[in-house]
Amino acid sequence: MVSMVQNVAIDCADAYGLARFWSAVTGAPLHPDGEP
Repeated sequence: MVSMVQNVAIDCADAYGLARFWSAVTGAPLHPDGEP
């Protein structure tokens, strides 16, 4: 039997900071409506 991880949830105090981090890591831009 093979298992695959499809979703990961991360709880954080600074969601926008985490989004900026992953944006930089993946090279994907942030959505304009996502700013605090």
